[in-house]
Amino acid sequence: MANHKVIGLKSREIYFTGDYAACHRFINNSWVAKITGKGRASKQTTIFGISEALQIV
Repeated sequence: MANHKVIGLKSREIYFTGDYAACHRFINNSWVAKITGKGRASKQTTIFGISEALQIV
């Protein structure tokens, strides 16, 4: 199997190394729940946990 890397487009930092399916799982699991508001008015949204765009190479 070929080794692929998940890298950031701006910083060229390597975030993950593995096969193609594992790289996709890493990107898909990088979402973080964010809760805004208090009590009954609170809302939960999901945001991407990494601040730059990622690419599989």
